[in-house]
Amino acid sequence: MPELPEMQALSERLDAALSDRALSRTDLLGFSSLKTFAPTPEELIGLPLDSAGRRGKYLVVRFAGGRRILIHLSQAGRLDIESPPKATKPRGSLVRLVFGDTAVLVREHGTQRKAGWWVLEEGDDGPMATLGPEPEDPAFAALILGDDSTRQVHTLLRDQHFVAGIGRGYADDTLNRARLSPFVSLRALSKPERELLVDSARSVLAEALERERARTGGLSAPRLGERFLVHNRTGQPCLNCAEPLRSVRFESHEVVYCPRCQTKGKVSAGCGAALRSEVQPVDVGLAVLAPEPLVQAVGVRAIGTGREIDRASLGPPGLGYRRFDKRRADAGAADRFVNHHVFDPRSHPGRGTEHREGERADDVVARVASDEQRRRRRFDDAFELVRGEWVGGRRKLGHQPGHRAEELWVRGQRDLDAHAVSAGL
Repeated sequence: MPELPEMQALSERLDAALSDRALSRTDLLGFSSLKTFAPTPEELIGLPLDSAGRRGKYLVVRFAGGRRILIHLSQAGRLDIESPPKATKPRGSLVRLVFGDTAVLVREHGTQRKAGWWVLEEGDDGPMATLGPEPEDPAFAALILGDDSTRQVHTLLRDQHFVAGIGRGYADDTLNRARLSPFVSLRALSKPERELLVDSARSVLAEALERERARTGGLSAPRLGERFLVHNRTGQPCLNCAEPLRSVRFESHEVVYCPRCQTKGKVSAGCGAALRSEVQPVDVGLAVLAPEPLVQAVGVRAIGTGREIDRASLGPPGLGYRRFDKRRADAGAADRFVNHHVFDPRSHPGRGTEHREGERADDVVARVASDEQRRRRRFDDAFELVRGEWVGGRRKLGHQPGHRAEELWVRGQRDLDAHAVSAGL
């Protein structure tokens, strides 16, 4: 993902290329990329560009009168400067902004469409309203020096509400330069370590910006990972001590670090391995419900007398699994634990799955495995019924053909239960 140095240098190049030019046309090439409906892009046509700047990872194009266009490239977004403007629509194109004989094309690699753009009135900050301070802002240093957060420093640096502009790449580079573990909490750092963290972040970003200013044109390269000094360089020697860099892979990102410089020689095995090494049952009232890491990961808790699982906080089967998947823990037991269907006994009296005193989570999984298989067959059968007609003139559920069983749960669980019972499922 382009981060602060890339977006800052890009804004400087755009400011030089488009200064005092008027917007002559906007070609919306990806319908879902425009995140606002008012004002419309057409209302900006004819307005001269006042300046191009940046806030966090957002490119800010300001027009005379105060209206602005924001562009966020997200993970795989890229920006091309076309002179003269083209009429083609490359794969992944989102929008083409035409300024006379020069155009800006925003496009995105891959199949995910996360990049977007906004048209904002004067005074409306849109998605920038919740951004944290910039790394050069004194408020950033005040946060690092005074905050007592228990979150890991790597997570904090990537949190755009905490500090704007730093992503996973420069978070790795910053912590390696400061010789701080990415897995330590901010609360655990001493004042000198916090001061070093602030200085390292600012120096890493300043040096990266100087390198990025050597780039010409837009930001078109399909891969930008080579710009980092530590990130994406697993196995290469650390710049501080020449020790091979190690990495921990999570569901959505990777953390690269030096064991010798940053973790006192300790090599992290990753989230899943750490959980599997700590499987200890947790006593909850009358029942031993689940390993503590599993409880923390999926939010499973005991209710009533401590003999039932409350599934309400996890949501329906499909959504619950996806929510858990973002907080990946034990990929074996937890995955099955979340996916088996346990009703909330408060809303479905008498249908809760009881836990026996002293029973471990893996025993629960084994005991409900057959119930899970029956549930899946029931949903599969219901899915086939919904694709066609309900027999005997019964009312249809009103679902579109081809909807999955998980979607049926979200949109019509009560109707599904009634029809499934009447159909003999």
